[in-house]
Amino acid sequence: MSVLLSAVIIFASCLGNNDDDYIYYGDMSIQSFTLGTLNCYLTSKASDGTDSTYKETVKGSDYKFFIDQINHEIYNPDSLPFGTDAKHVICTITSKNSGGIGIKSLISDTVFVYNSTDSIDFSSPRHVMIYAMDGSGVRDYTVRVNVHQEKEGELRWTAKNVFEAFQPMTDMKAVVCGERLYVAGTDGTTESIYSTALTDGDTWTAATPDIALPAGFWQNVITDGQYIYALNGSNLVRSTDGNHWDEVGAADVQRLAGAADGMLYGLTADGIMCSPDGTSWTASAIDDSQALLPVRDLSLCTEPLKTDPGISRLLLTGNRSEADYPNDQYSASWVRITTDETSPWMFCTAEPSNHKLPRQNHLAVIKYCDGFLALGAEGIGYGWRPFTQFYYTLDCGLNWITDSRFVLPEGFSCNSAFAMTVDADHFIWIVTSGSGQVWRGRLNDLGWDTIQREFK
Repeated sequence: MSVLLSAVIIFASCLGNNDDDYIYYGDMSIQSFTLGTLNCYLTSKASDGTDSTYKETVKGSDYKFFIDQINHEIYNPDSLPFGTDAKHVICTITSKNSGGIGIKSLISDTVFVYNSTDSIDFSSPRHVMIYAMDGSGVRDYTVRVNVHQEKEGELRWTAKNVFEAFQPMTDMKAVVCGERLYVAGTDGTTESIYSTALTDGDTWTAATPDIALPAGFWQNVITDGQYIYALNGSNLVRSTDGNHWDEVGAADVQRLAGAADGMLYGLTADGIMCSPDGTSWTASAIDDSQALLPVRDLSLCTEPLKTDPGISRLLLTGNRSEADYPNDQYSASWVRITTDETSPWMFCTAEPSNHKLPRQNHLAVIKYCDGFLALGAEGIGYGWRPFTQFYYTLDCGLNWITDSRFVLPEGFSCNSAFAMTVDADHFIWIVTSGSGQVWRGRLNDLGWDTIQREFK
C-alpha cells in the first residue's frame, strides 16, 4: 500500500513501443465490491459472572454491496454483525475497462494503489478513486462498510425518572394515544390519569378531567390511537388528552376490552360485543361457553396474517373471576380471524401438551415483533411467582414460551401493580407501583434504519 498511485500512471505510459496494440478507454466506474472473510469479536459471560472475549469469522461475501452510480456511493444495506472488525478488511474491487483503482489515505490526500491482498481500514468511510485508462479523468466513490453498533436481538432498557405518583397505586393501565403515553390508575381511593411525551418519559403531567372519574375507571381505558375511550357509568366517553371528555353514547358493555382494525370491543355477561364508533353495539359469535371469557386484566391485540395482510388475527387475553373460578391456574385466551363480520371468536383450549399462560395479577399482553408478549405479577389462587419472566407466543395464544431476547431490566422493582404497553416505534413501556420506576426498552434491531436497496 505504500506505492503511490502515480506509479500506475507512469506504468500506463510506459507500455512499450507497441502502443497500437492497446485501447485506452475514457469511461470509468466501479463494477463490483465484495468483502472477504472478516473477524468478529464477541463477549460472553462465564458462570462466575466474568466476561470473556471470543472470535468468530464472518463470510463477507454474504453481505451484498450496492453501488449508487449517480451519487458515487457504495455500501451494504444489511450491516455486518455487531463486533465485526472493520479495521482489517480484505476486499475485491473491480473497475470498468480495467481502470486504475486507488485508496485515499485517512489522514492526507495521498492516494495509494489498491491491492486485493492488502488489509484496509474501513472503520470509517473511505474514498476509492477510479482513474480512466486514457488519463482523461478520475471518479471518487465513498465506500461505507456498515457494521451494527448494537447487538441484534438484544432488548435494551432505559430507566426514566422515578415518578412518585405511581408508587401508591394499586391498579394501573397504560395506553399510547397520539404522541403521548397515558397511565390511568388508582391508589384504592382516587382515580387519576398522567401522561408524558413518547420522546420523554421523565416528566409527567397530571390530567384534570372535566368529568368525575368513577371507581374502576382505569380498567376500562382503551385507545384506537386517535381517541382514549373509557366507561363513565353506563356511558361511553372519549378524549384526546385525558382532560376534556365527550360522551359518545350508551355503552352496551360492562367492560371495554380494546380497539382493533377500526372496531371497539367490549364484554357483557353473555359474550363479546363490537362497535365501529361506540354508538351501536353488535354481538360477536363465540365458539364456546361465555363462562370461559375473561373478565379482568384484559388485553386486546391484533396482527395481520402473513399470508394475507388484509386479514387480521385478534387475540383477547385476561383472567376469569377469582370468586367464581378460584381453581384456575392459567389465563384465558380467545382468537378471532377477521375474514368477515360473522367470523367467531375461538377459545384457545388449554391442551395438556400446550405451554399455557399463567394466571397472574395485572396480566398485560402486547403485540411485539412477530408475536405477542405477556408479563404478570403474582399468581391468582396459585403459586406463580411475580415478574419471573416474559411469556411469548408465536401461535396467537396456543403456546406461551420463554424467549431469551425478552428479559426484565436489571434493577427492576415493583410491588405488584404495573402497566405495560408499546408505541409505534416498538418501544415497550413499563410503569410500576411501589418503586415508581418507569422503563422504556426496545429490541435493537427494531430500531435500525432501512437503507436504500434500489436505484433507477
